[in-house]
Amino acid sequence: MNILNMRGSFLFFLFSFFCMITGNFHHYLLFLSLILIHECGHAFCAKILGWNLKEIVLYPFGGVTVIEDKINKPMKEELLILLAGPIAQISYYLLFYKHLPVSFSFFHHYLLLFNLLPIYPLDGGKILNLCYQSIFPFLFSHKILIFSSFFFLLSATIFLHSFFFLLSFLFLGIQIVEEKRKEPFLYEKFLLERTFYSFSFPFVKKIKGIHLNKMYRDHLHFFYDGKIWINEKEILKKKYFLKK
Repeated sequence: MNILNMRGSFLFFLFSFFCMITGNFHHYLLFLSLILIHECGHAFCAKILGWNLKEIVLYPFGGVTVIEDKINKPMKEELLILLAGPIAQISYYLLFYKHLPVSFSFFHHYLLLFNLLPIYPLDGGKILNLCYQSIFPFLFSHKILIFSSFFFLLSATIFLHSFFFLLSFLFLGIQIVEEKRKEPFLYEKFLLERTFYSFSFPFVKKIKGIHLNKMYRDHLHFFYDGKIWINEKEILKKKYFLKK
């Protein structure tokens, strides 16, 4: 597993160099240790649950654990992976905060609160997305995620004037735009996985009419075509194998 993704490493090393020449490298090491523990919490939990962990990407203001796996994996497992990061960070903080400078407490609370903001791709945004997906169909929940992420991002930016925060939020804005561009691909991936793989879902949902855009995560679907109820896999096979 690669620990650093070179797309993010440039910003990371640039900021590290800036901290070094300004005499703040010691404080940055404390901040970096929190980031690493946080991301290792995500990674360790993902490995235990058998998810496909690709890499950990480090940025000056945090990190991202990149997981490339099936969208239709259990939502409860994804929630555990998301919560594992903050839990690992809090545990690390409680073990060492009495033996480290006051700045360690500041960095911990900053990173924890920032990461739990309801903005994609932060943990808070991903947890909020799971809430959306438990209420709304997959495609619609993704649209709401993009909208709410932009809303919370703009709302937070209005009240913050620090260059460091603005730079962080600019990065988040770029990530939200990229996620919006991937929406058609994610929707097709969501459907194709159900076409070619077998999943065990905890819930069953019946839908009147052949409306694939009303499909949910964690649900097996039956569609009523006006005469009979049809299993989702039959509908999906017709969609992808009987195309003209």
